[in-house]
Amino acid sequence: MWSPSSFFPNILAYSVIEPAIAAIIPEAIETGSRFFSEKKIEAWHGFQPELYMTIGVVVLGTIGYLTLSKWRPMYNIFKEKWSFNALYDRSLIGLEKGSYRLTNSYMTGFLRDYLVYVFGFMIIVIGGVMFYQQAFFQTQTDQAASIGTYEVILSLVMVAATIATVFASSRLTAIIALGVMGYTLSLFFVIFRAPDLALTQLIIETISVALFLLCFYHLPKLSLKQKTRRFKMTNFIISLGVGVVVTCLAFASTSQQSLDTISTYFIEKNSYKLAGGDNIVNVILVDFRGFDTLF
Repeated sequence: MWSPSSFFPNILAYSVIEPAIAAIIPEAIETGSRFFSEKKIEAWHGFQPELYMTIGVVVLGTIGYLTLSKWRPMYNIFKEKWSFNALYDRSLIGLEKGSYRLTNSYMTGFLRDYLVYVFGFMIIVIGGVMFYQQAFFQTQTDQAASIGTYEVILSLVMVAATIATVFASSRLTAIIALGVMGYTLSLFFVIFRAPDLALTQLIIETISVALFLLCFYHLPKLSLKQKTRRFKMTNFIISLGVGVVVTCLAFASTSQQSLDTISTYFIEKNSYKLAGGDNIVNVILVDFRGFDTLF
C-alpha cells in the first residue's frame, strides 16, 4: 500500500516537520529558516565537485574491473579470514558475546544489586554536582528553628530504632523496630502541630506493621547466608553516601531562597478572604487544591 506521502512528498513538511522544528528550535521558523528555504531543482548544475566525484568513481570502478585478472592474486597474500567481510562477521560475533557477558555481569536478578546501582548513580550524580558547585559548603542555619528537648529525645529514639532494624537477628524484632520508627515520626507531627498527619501516620504504620507480620508469618523459614566483608562494606558505603547526600541536599535547599514563599498568599491575604476559612490547611486542601485538581 502506498502512503499519501509517496504521491505528495511535501505533505508532511508544513503539517508535521515544521511544527516539530518550531517546538525544538523556534528561532529557526521565526527567522525564515534555512530548513524551509525555497530550493530550485534543475537537471544540470554545471561542473561541481559532486559531478567530479561521480565521474571518478565510475572511472576507477571500470579500470578495476578491466584489470581484475592482474590484481586478483592479492587474495592469496591476504587470506580469506583477514578480509573485510570476515573481520566484520567476527566483530559482530565478538560484540554479541561481549554484550552478553556485560549484561550478565550486572543483571543478577537480585533486588539488592539493582538498588546499589540506583543509589550509587544518585550518589555520583547528585553528590558530584553538589561537590562541583560547592553546595556542601553553602549550608546556612541562621534562620533554622531551635531544637527542643522532645525533638532530641524522639530523634535519638528513631536512630536507635533504625540501628535495631538493621542489626536485628529476627524478623519479628526488625518489624517491631520499624514500627517504632513510624510511631515516633507521628509524634513529630504532633509536636509540629499537624494532628491530621499524625493520625494518618498512625493508621498507615499500624496497617503496615500488621501486613509485615502477616507476610513474614507465611514466608518460608530461610536461613541467612553468611555475608562477605565486601558485601557488607558495599552496603555500608552506599548507606552512608545516601545519608550524607540527602542530608546535605536538604540543608542546601533550605539555605537557598531563590523564590518567594507562598505562605503569605494563603496566611495574610486569601485564606479567609476568598475561602472564608480559619483553618489554613483545610482551606488549601479543599478549596485551592480542589479547584486546581478540578481544572
